[in-house]
Amino acid sequence: MTGRNVYAILRAPRTASMEALVLNIPYRPLQSIYPSTLPGLALAMSMVKFFRRQRYWAKDIILLISEHEQLGAQAWLEAYHGVSCGTTGVLDSGDLEARGGAIQAAITLEIQSHRIDHIDVKVSGLNGQLPNLDLVNLIHRLCGKEGIKHTFHNVEAKTLKKPRDLYLQRLTTLISMVTTQATGVPNGNHGLFHR
Repeated sequence: MTGRNVYAILRAPRTASMEALVLNIPYRPLQSIYPSTLPGLALAMSMVKFFRRQRYWAKDIILLISEHEQLGAQAWLEAYHGVSCGTTGVLDSGDLEARGGAIQAAITLEIQSHRIDHIDVKVSGLNGQLPNLDLVNLIHRLCGKEGIKHTFHNVEAKTLKKPRDLYLQRLTTLISMVTTQATGVPNGNHGLFHR
């Protein structure tokens, strides 16, 4: 299987490229059995256009469009860091012409429709690793502030009045997280960036 990843680096104008944030969009061809992610690609391009006009960035922003889901993201990460995370020759990642700083965080936009009714936040990484909780809380608070319905493991956070209902909701979320982490498999491209 062969694939191609496309990336662009928006350099921070005020620093020496010591740190970077990654905005990852998985690309799915039209013949894929999974829904297309072209709306996410369009949103990412609009975001980058907006980011280019800003002058206060302290980190490089890397836009990564990866083909073949997690396999493409893994190949790009191996090329970015110049390492192989397995048996040599299994995944030929190639060489990158440019690099940003050390990757501090990554967000994967997997948008499959032009009309979005909610945002599902996924956090589980490889071998059960989790991202910085501040980033997760920021996403939930931004969604709440902007009036965007947001879910965690496809469960909407509701304000429940009865302590028993609140306990059951939190217990369900806990069990869902534990089972997801126990598999050791990330539930999206974002999970590969936790290392």
